[in-house]
Amino acid sequence: MEKNKYLYGELTWPEVNEVVEQGRVAIVPIGTIEDHGYHLPIEADNIIANEVAKRAAEQIPEDVVVLPAVPYGINCHHFDFPGAIDIPGDVFIGFLMGITKSLAHHGFRRIILLNAHGSNKHYVGITARRTVLETNALCVATTPLMLTGSEAVSKIRKSGPGGISHACEQETSMLLHICPELVQMDKAVKEYSLQESDFYGIDVGKTKVEFMDWWSRMSESGVVGDPTVADAETGKAFLDAAVESLVAFVREYKHWKIGERKDHH
Repeated sequence: MEKNKYLYGELTWPEVNEVVEQGRVAIVPIGTIEDHGYHLPIEADNIIANEVAKRAAEQIPEDVVVLPAVPYGINCHHFDFPGAIDIPGDVFIGFLMGITKSLAHHGFRRIILLNAHGSNKHYVGITARRTVLETNALCVATTPLMLTGSEAVSKIRKSGPGGISHACEQETSMLLHICPELVQMDKAVKEYSLQESDFYGIDVGKTKVEFMDWWSRMSESGVVGDPTVADAETGKAFLDAAVESLVAFVREYKHWKIGERKDHH
């Protein structure tokens, strides 16, 4: 097998055995299809999840395999905007569990669910927990923003509070760096959440309560945040920070111990 081969879908079945034997970490990018304002394509989250995973794998191909992305997620709250594809929550969790259980069956012991869509977060987290409890593998859930960290985000961003949420400075900047031909910056508008307060906000680390409304009651354009300040240089900084963190985590995660259970009844 080629030393730098890391795309799961390009492996032959004997090569799957090889990467399992090498103790590689399996990364599952997860996104969605939904409105991203007037200026971004509806598969923006899929592009970001894939790019973070693949760029990390390019740096440490001997440590990971990257699975084909899961392109759909939790989206019924976006149905007032054309384009959104929604997968019911129980079906979504069941689908993800099918992936993680299959990986565990084939011998993978460490799995990362890399999710780039906010409303998937809790469902992906439940999947990670269930995978640990129902298989002999470890499984974690994370997002590009979680990997970047609030301190790094505050150093990179140009927008003020409320500027990073959806089709915002962060997502727009990243796509300007990854695929500028798909971004229509002349159509970008700034919109902040209708319910922005001291207790609720979708910006990084802002909210004290969990809440999600119909998206059309939160935004006219589909944007929540400020994409007007976005640029490719900022996008590269966001992407580099997420990738650097993912690489560091994989290197640590490969050595996490899988302990023995003890029944204390």
